[in-house]
Amino acid sequence: MSNGTCNPKCKWWKKYKEGCPNYIESVFIPHGSNQPIIYKDCAPKRAMLMIQDLSNRLLAMQKETNIEREAQLQTSSLLVKTIQLAQEGMIQVISPKNTVAQIGNKDA
Repeated sequence: MSNGTCNPKCKWWKKYKEGCPNYIESVFIPHGSNQPIIYKDCAPKRAMLMIQDLSNRLLAMQKETNIEREAQLQTSSLLVKTIQLAQEGMIQVISPKNTVAQIGNKDA
């Protein structure tokens, strides 16, 4: 048996003892063992820990999304600039097979 976040310091534990409305027991059997484990826990505390974990994951995903968006914006602006230079004659394709380009003055 393992004790989770429920303990004698908890105000709900002091008030209700074993009849606490937030008290839950989880029973599971670990891989490779036949002995079940009972885990005593407090539902609100566990929920807050899970919410914090999900919040941290969401912030990490938002950060990665912003990095990818910035990279996509830089790539698309470079592509637009290259297309504009090609339309103005500033870039000439020398060899389409090897995609070699020559950048030069269109008046030369």
